Amino acid sequence: MATYIRFEVLTVAEAWDRYRNANGDEDKESFIGRMNTMFGTDALTGQIGCIILTDFKVFDNPDI
Repeated sequence: MATYIRFEVLTVAEAWDRYRNANGDEDKESFIGRMNTMFGTDALTGQIGCIILTDFKVFDNPDI
């Protein structure tokens, strides 16, 4: 559960620079590699959509 704040379109590199490991990866190289693989984008020019959330909660037993 979380609260939606906004949607942003950023390059992969901008997303890392702005949100760092909040993107789900421990380092920039892993994040860029994952985005390039998932979206076939280039870290310098490719853009991704970023959903900005607050008050993010993790549940012990996620619904499957």
